[in-house]
Amino acid sequence: MDPVDLAKILSPVISAISLLGGITAYFFAGVRQTTERQKNQAVHQAEIERDIKDLQTETATLSAEVHGLNERVTGGFQQIYHVMGRVEGKIDAFEKSNKQ
Repeated sequence: MDPVDLAKILSPVISAISLLGGITAYFFAGVRQTTERQKNQAVHQAEIERDIKDLQTETATLSAEVHGLNERVTGGFQQIYHVMGRVEGKIDAFEKSNKQ
């Protein structure tokens, strides 16, 4: 067989093998990118879940603080009403003593 004929036969085969190698490399690069993307998504999801737990804890703490403040305000208003009642009683007594 003549080397020129052999080259004519082998040239498309070599091109096909080269193309197949390129396709294989492209496929594995895509698989690697997909795997990296999935890993990044998993890490991001874990960060989001951790942030949600932190926010839930902070919300519970703030809710307890608000409840405590609400009780203090309510107690303060009760004291104000008590003092106002005493003042009104003294004003009434003073007015009665002035009428006599």
